[in-house]
Amino acid sequence: MKLLIVILAIGLLVLAYFWMGVALKFLLLWWMSFVFGIPLLYVGLTFGWLGAIGAVLGAVLLLAITLSWQNSHTCQVLQARLNKAFYFDDI
Repeated sequence: MKLLIVILAIGLLVLAYFWMGVALKFLLLWWMSFVFGIPLLYVGLTFGWLGAIGAVLGAVLLLAITLSWQNSHTCQVLQARLNKAFYFDDI
């Protein structure tokens, strides 16, 4: 029974390591949307129609900025480091 618990614990640690890498990669790619999206949501909900229009335009601009970040050299290098650290290339 103890062997089964040890095997299960090791399996859970491997899964936790994998999901931590997935979460870090997700945050690396979408951190700007989280940081600037919250104020856009506040503006959209607070200032009525003009705020909503501004929030939609800001969201479109934010998606363009996020896409340019994801295509930048810095992001590509950080992604490669995460892929190497968490063995995502083996999948």
